[in-house]
Order: sequence, then structure tokens, then C-alpha cells
Amino acid sequence: MESESSTWPCYEEHWVPFASPDLALVALKSIQADPELRPNQVKRILSVQDNSLHVQLYAKDERALRMALQSLQQMIYVVQTAITWFSTDYWKTAA
Repeated sequence: MESESSTWPCYEEHWVPFASPDLALVALKSIQADPELRPNQVKRILSVQDNSLHVQLYAKDERALRMALQSLQQMIYVVQTAITWFSTDYWKTAA
């Protein structure tokens, strides 16, 4: 991990809870479908543990980390919104 931290000095770790492991897996697959926009500056590692999506972000600098985190937050928001819409009676009451 020494070489990892020298190559990628900035690091963030987040746990995003979901209602079930299956929904966390849906989120993981949805987010993995979008490749990182700057793979030479940011490395994203996603996994599912229990009911949570585990996110690890490594970056070359703080600016790249902040941009990757903002992008990831937007993707998670979209996934959570879609899960809510399709797993409830939202469409029955929306009309």
C-alpha cells in the first residue's frame, strides 16, 4: 500500500446504505457502467458489503478527488431516485 499512497495521495471512503444487498448490487452495477472520466487522475473502487455500497476513491490531487466525489454523488442520487420510483407505487400516485 506504500506505493499506492504515493501514487494516489488523496483518498476518500464512503458507505452508502440501501434497503437490501440486491439494491446495493443494482447501484454498484449502475455506477460501474459509467467509466471514470479521468482514469489517469482518479481511481474508483466499488464493492457491496451487506446492504451497503462501499466506495473508495483515490486521486492524484484534491481537485480531482473533489470532482470525482461530486460526480459520484450525482450518480448515486440518480440511482437512488430510480430505485425509489421503480420499487414503490410512485407511478400509480404520480398521475
